[in-house]
Amino acid sequence: MKILNTFFTVFLSLVSSYCFAQNTDTLRVSQSDKNTFEKQILPVRLHYSPIPFANLRQPRFQTHYELINPKNGAYYFIYNDKKQLIQEGIYSIRQFTYQDKTKEHGAFYDSKYHYYKKNGKLTSIHYQQDGRSRKTEYFDKKKRLKKIVFFDKKSSDTEKIEIYKKGQLKETRIYTSFDNYYKEKVNN
Repeated sequence: MKILNTFFTVFLSLVSSYCFAQNTDTLRVSQSDKNTFEKQILPVRLHYSPIPFANLRQPRFQTHYELINPKNGAYYFIYNDKKQLIQEGIYSIRQFTYQDKTKEHGAFYDSKYHYYKKNGKLTSIHYQQDGRSRKTEYFDKKKRLKKIVFFDKKSSDTEKIEIYKKGQLKETRIYTSFDNYYKEKVNN
């Protein structure tokens, strides 16, 4: 069974890479490449606290990477300094009209973001469609699905959560409002 899953995964990756090769450019880039990314270290804004001297703590900084001269319609695989895949998706430029003014804005509207623990293990993959959150997959220590959270495309509220145990679907929570849901058990 494991060999069949491996074969199927390799087959799908070959087919998808063949499809992308026909339609779009595929670029593998690293954030440490200074010709591709501009590195910015910016302070994180700390919220005001009414507690005396709480606002006097040391400022924290966060590193941001800005893509230099992105190619419209190219499929990017972006890796961090540890050679971990952190983002993949198609960079596209879209037009928006607001108050009778048309503007063009380029971004990764359809993309996947990969998040890791400090020890390098994958924790989650976040999916976006048309620039909006669509779903987030969470993984356990053995890279098995723990849960999948689905979001409403317009409001970004939680639509449903699929909960997995040892990689097998156990229950689904379908949300009717912000914190109200009903459960659907899966019979195995």
